[in-house]
Amino acid sequence: GTSISNILNGQIPNLNGASYSSPSTPISWRSYGSPISVIDGIPYNGNFLSVGNSNVFDFDQIAVINGMALSSYYGMSGSNGVIALSNKTGEGYSKAVFEANSNTFYNWQEASDGTHDIITSSNSFAYNQDFGNVDTRISYSNSLVPETNLFDSKVKGIGHSFKINTGFDFSKQIHLRLLFQDSYSTQNQTSEQ
Repeated sequence: GTSISNILNGQIPNLNGASYSSPSTPISWRSYGSPISVIDGIPYNGNFLSVGNSNVFDFDQIAVINGMALSSYYGMSGSNGVIALSNKTGEGYSKAVFEANSNTFYNWQEASDGTHDIITSSNSFAYNQDFGNVDTRISYSNSLVPETNLFDSKVKGIGHSFKINTGFDFSKQIHLRLLFQDSYSTQNQTSEQ
């Protein structure tokens, strides 16, 4: 699936995001610092919304909020704005529901020796089900760079992301949600001859 950073890039004035060609670049405002990420009400500092761990496929709602008043909720880091996200869950799916999504991206970069093409494809799959007092969503995504010409190098890479989101209802007042996420990537790069 598409990363949140790529979705936001170019959609919100003065907000710059990471890309597949520079995944370590944090989302930031053009004139000042980076907004914090708030996921299911929990704030995260740092470059949480990098390409590897922020698949749009796994989120229900995405909102970008800006304003100095946010510092009263999130401290000084909130003064640079907030990217608020809500994880998808298995709630409400009385029967097993499977989701799939596939995207292909074509980008190019200008360099001193000309334009370089970057072709990336991504695939996402998820299983959702609500068993009554327990609901779960299990998702897997991969991002592929089949044959990329990036500044005179051939790059082959693949990134994997796996997420389990399970909720437990113990009573009307007590609800526990456990979220496990892991991601890793491999990339081989050799110089062109």
